[in-house]
Amino acid sequence: MAVATRNDETAQHSQQLIEALGKVTQIKRLPQAKTDVYRGDEKDKIKYFLSEISFDALVDSAPVTDPQKLHLLYQHLDGRAKKVVEQLQYMIEDPATAYNEARKILKERFGHTAFLEIDFENKLTKWPTIGNNDAQGLQEFGDFLQQVKIASQYIPKLKIFQYPSKLQSLVEKLPLWFRNKWSSKVQKLQRLEGHNAFPTFNAFMEEVIFHAERMNIPQLKSFQSSNLKDLNFGALSKSYDKKGMGTRTLASRMTGFDETIEIKPEENEQSSINNVKIKEKDDVKGEVYCPYHKAKTHSLNQCKKFSELPFEERKDFLFKNRLCFNCAKSDKHIAKKCDQTPPKCCFCEKKHLTVLHDPTRNESLSACTKICDGSRELRSCARIVLLKVYHRSNLSRETLTYAVLDDQSTDVFVSKR
Repeated sequence: MAVATRNDETAQHSQQLIEALGKVTQIKRLPQAKTDVYRGDEKDKIKYFLSEISFDALVDSAPVTDPQKLHLLYQHLDGRAKKVVEQLQYMIEDPATAYNEARKILKERFGHTAFLEIDFENKLTKWPTIGNNDAQGLQEFGDFLQQVKIASQYIPKLKIFQYPSKLQSLVEKLPLWFRNKWSSKVQKLQRLEGHNAFPTFNAFMEEVIFHAERMNIPQLKSFQSSNLKDLNFGALSKSYDKKGMGTRTLASRMTGFDETIEIKPEENEQSSINNVKIKEKDDVKGEVYCPYHKAKTHSLNQCKKFSELPFEERKDFLFKNRLCFNCAKSDKHIAKKCDQTPPKCCFCEKKHLTVLHDPTRNESLSACTKICDGSRELRSCARIVLLKVYHRSNLSRETLTYAVLDDQSTDVFVSKR
């Protein structure tokens, strides 16, 4: 019996030895983890977290003694980071304590989550404005929002973006069409849950990711126009609701997908250039520059602030800055010598920049000529609709009357009779 027991123990020890040798062989076959030298510079503070992970992977990839760990740690430190724990390398009598204390000091000095919080917040605050058709930019923004969501589980202060004011500052970085959809979403939520309700950061992130995925569908992306060559902005068609009341529909292709906005005739109609954010074809190099803001995030023809200026101020700005009236990008040439494709106004379809469109100019004659096909017979091209009118102080009293729709008017005129 004693002999059998000894044989069993020997066999067990042999099996353990074989397993240990097998693990050592596997470890040697694995690719060795590599880590960069961490210096602890002011601009590299957030790199500590990556350095810590890579160093742990290095020392865990093979059996390493405490003296070896201490030696490896000092090999991967330099600059300020090395000076913080420099004297601990001489504790050769107790290398385990020296190694653990060195890791603890480095963590306290460079491993504050506040550094990550500041980095995330700075990137969100300084994120450039995303263009109407910038599918890649929208996707990158959605990816970063997803990182913020995950990081907020470990960095509580990142939840500051749950506040409506902070969240809305992120919305303003998105295209006009997204902001319109977002405001509708907020309105629907407040109608259901009250005026204090506001979508969460997660809801905002999901909305961005949804539209980013929509704009990056491979089968559809090749058909989405990257400029406004085919834009049919202001194309009006008449439709009727169940009661027979006239309405206007506005077709837009600003996002690569047709969208329809329905406007009731009794509402005040705006046809000003201020309501449109235009993105025209950039130059061959793909470079954009706004001389008004002196920024490379958008072109002058995309600039919302510039389009809100009166027509005379916009024209004077181009004159004073000697900008080309064909491309509005360079002061080195004039329109006659510009090699860019002649622009086309999205309002009157004439050959001038959209930001140089004069909304006060009377174009009724040319529009009438197009509709009447040059016929000499006197005809009226006015669009007359039947509608109900009521005073805001007495909504129950309605008056049935006719109204003339004028695309060039920004006001509603009603007689007192």
